[in-house]
Amino acid sequence: MRADAYSKIVLTVIAIALSTLAIEQVSLPRAAATPPAADNPKFPNITYQYGSNSISFFDKSTGDLWYYGAYGSEEKPQHEKLTQLGVPLEK
Repeated sequence: MRADAYSKIVLTVIAIALSTLAIEQVSLPRAAATPPAADNPKFPNITYQYGSNSISFFDKSTGDLWYYGAYGSEEKPQHEKLTQLGVPLEK
């Protein structure tokens, strides 16, 4: 009888710990993938960010912003330009 109560307590603690880890992975956003310029010598002014079904590139020297769909997608990339902070992007 005593071992049964101990087993229930241990399993409950394990279940709570696993639930906490799962909720933390889902609820906390991941940092954007932005490599330093040294890691990208061919395009030193380009930063990128992966989304769930897309990837976007930003050219810090020109203000160009490119969106690409998922890998293998047939859709054309979208292009916008950042001309000034606080105003809408230009197509």
